Amino acid sequence: MDNINNALTSNVLLLSAAAALLLKYKIDNDKKKCKRKRRWWVRPMYQNHYLRNDLIDEMRLQDNETFFKCTRMTVEMFDDLLYLCGPYLKKRSNRPVLPEAVRLALTLRLLASGDSLQSIAFAFRVGKATVCQVYRETCQVMWDVLQPIYLPLPSEEQWEEISLDFYTKWQIPNCVGAVDGKHISVRAPNRSSSAYRKDLSIFVFGICDSKNDFTYVDVSAYDSQSDGGVLKESSFGQHLNAGTLNLPSDCYLPGSDTLFPYYFIGDDAFPLQRNLMRPYGGRNLPDDKTIFNYRLSRTHRCIENAFGVLCTRWRIFQNTCPESVDKIVQATVCLHNYIKSKESFSDTANYCNDNFVDREENGKFISGNWRTEISNGCALQPASKLRRLGTRNATVSVTNLRDSLNSHLNSIGSLDNQLEFSKLK
Repeated sequence: MDNINNALTSNVLLLSAAAALLLKYKIDNDKKKCKRKRRWWVRPMYQNHYLRNDLIDEMRLQDNETFFKCTRMTVEMFDDLLYLCGPYLKKRSNRPVLPEAVRLALTLRLLASGDSLQSIAFAFRVGKATVCQVYRETCQVMWDVLQPIYLPLPSEEQWEEISLDFYTKWQIPNCVGAVDGKHISVRAPNRSSSAYRKDLSIFVFGICDSKNDFTYVDVSAYDSQSDGGVLKESSFGQHLNAGTLNLPSDCYLPGSDTLFPYYFIGDDAFPLQRNLMRPYGGRNLPDDKTIFNYRLSRTHRCIENAFGVLCTRWRIFQNTCPESVDKIVQATVCLHNYIKSKESFSDTANYCNDNFVDREENGKFISGNWRTEISNGCALQPASKLRRLGTRNATVSVTNLRDSLNSHLNSIGSLDNQLEFSKLK
């Protein structure tokens, strides 16, 4: 009899527990279905859509200088950009939508000023969530539209033209670009787990030509990689090692019978490879190696200028970047090339004039104005401050290649007073 009572008691307890769980599930499900009643769909202060266009239209018609400060481009450039991107920014809805011009101006203002999302929301009379969605979509559209036009992977013929420009301007043979890596601090999203609620970071590899225009950008390498794997695991490193960058075949160095490959120039954070030259390491180097490092460093300033102009003109990089930093980098790099391309056909250059970048006058280095405008808290920091970008163990054949280039720059390819100028560095 006792066994029967115990069994009944156990069954009752199980049924009670099951009923409690079902009741809790029903209550939780009802809470999910019960949505918070909106006070309004759009805040009353944001319902006057025409006010969003007033400031932009006034600057367009009356104050071109302020319009440039706001968007980093002239009215004509803005109109051309709107013509290219407008069809992809158009939205269809039963409710009033932001015009394409406002969506573009909002994104450019956010990128140019680096203001908070809430400040941009107040300025354009939209919600903060709307700003977040608009700038992400617009940055993606600008990348999709501008990249094939202003940032395509160069062909063999174009690499040869870039090499000729480097030789004409900086007297460095067979160079097809200056490359640098930047570490970007990224504001961690709120949905991150507690273990990762801190600033995240990524690496950006950029290549530019002698005119400080970007020819390649890669934001795929994260700082979680090992010391030797950051470059190797990046898209640029994989293309470089696989030989899929469309580089021309080896050619003779000017005035000599030395067959030499085309190459990029990096700083001492990069590994020495067949198509990637870096300076000699160490102190108290002999004169020939000092000259070699000087010749490479003056050419490497091109990418320093490109990143410097990018960071000062687009002040969103002056602080820790928000989410979607990959879209921000890609969009601003395309905008950089787009604006410089437009200014090349103009008599004036407001975005990047000669005084804004580093230059040489009679062998003396003169700092560009961007160096005085960039802040210490800039999100774009040299990658070498964190770690090496690749292994330092170069093969004997690659070391011999660098030595042969060193011999050329100290003999047939030498410059007047280059030893004196290298000591001033």
